[in-house]
Amino acid sequence: QIDTTHSGKQKEARVGGAKVDGHCPKTNEVPELHGCHHHGCPKRFKHTRNASPPDSPPETPEHRYEATVAKSCRLTEPGHAAIEMWECDSKRPMTEEMFNHTETHHTIASSPPNPRDAPHGGRTGNAKSPHTTKGDEQTKHA
Repeated sequence: QIDTTHSGKQKEARVGGAKVDGHCPKTNEVPELHGCHHHGCPKRFKHTRNASPPDSPPETPEHRYEATVAKSCRLTEPGHAAIEMWECDSKRPMTEEMFNHTETHHTIASSPPNPRDAPHGGRTGNAKSPHTTKGDEQTKHA
């Protein structure tokens, strides 16, 4: 387990004058998770690289990506090892792990309960069979 300095534990770490997601002083590793939207992921924004999104008109995904590449270069200059991952790449292993967990979990993998196995003899309906009247008997409906 690597002990890193990050904003969840204490003051946010800074390396090379830039705020980073984490920093391990022993190994000089800097883990960075790039959010696809904020950093202009080249996989997510293949065809709209130079179109500005409605939430931030002056910046395009290409501009955001160039700023991310420049920050990565600044991180590696002082001798730090930048460990970078895009948000879309980090979600893929997580979904595979979650799928494997649901397939092997004893509660989730079992079939859903059959309502006829319920208490009270397996009666599942709340309706009464139709009643036929005999002779001058009358029924009252509420």
